[in-house]
Formats: sequence, structure tokens, C-alpha cells
Amino acid sequence: MSDKVYQGTRDAQGWVVEVTTNGQPLHNYGSSDGFEWGYGGSGPHSLALSILCDYFNVPPVGTYEDWNWRSVPAWAYYWSAFLADVVSQLSARQNFTLTSHEIEEWMARNRPHQEGEQHVLALIRS
Repeated sequence: MSDKVYQGTRDAQGWVVEVTTNGQPLHNYGSSDGFEWGYGGSGPHSLALSILCDYFNVPPVGTYEDWNWRSVPAWAYYWSAFLADVVSQLSARQNFTLTSHEIEEWMARNRPHQEGEQHVLALIRS
């Protein structure tokens, strides 16, 4: 997996200007309200989902209720915890930088439940 750098920038008033991955706009797979960070609302929810989808290079398909948990995308095993542990903890009024190495370190400390572990590990190694 290639190294990635995720950056979120705010303007002088504290509004989100953009979120990028390696300098390119990060695709928003979540809320039409856009990205946010520093708390647990819909904007941070979208950011957590979008970062993990980009990190694993696997966009979400269908709805939560539609997922077959034996073939669920790897990001799904980490989404809620990543939102709580990482995205909601970013400084709410400042820019952020998050690297793929930091995401890997966080994932190593937050292993998914056993049923999906081999699927997740295979995606991480690809």
C-alpha cells in the first residue's frame, strides 16, 4: 500500500475549506453536509468513512443493512471506532494531517472481530 497523507484545512473563520489525500480532493462518501472533525456528528462520520474507503481503496456499496458480513469491505470493521478514536479527537478548530502510517498504527491497536480479520488483513497487505 502506498503512503497517503490526509489533510484537512480551515479558513480564518474556522470553516472547512477542503480535505485532501496526497493533495487531491478526498471523495465524500457520506453526508451532503460535507466534512468536519473534532466531534461525533454527521460531518465527522462522513470524514471517517471517506478516509477509510480511500485508505483501503474500496468505496462503500449498498447500505449497512445490505452488507454480507462475510464479505464486508475492510473499512466497515473500523468505521465506528475510527470515528470515535481518531476523527472526533482531531482539534475541532485547527487543520489536521493524518498519514497512512498513523492509520496503520491505530488499526494494529484496534483489531476487528475475528470473523472478518483474515479479510481485513488481506486487504491491508494488498
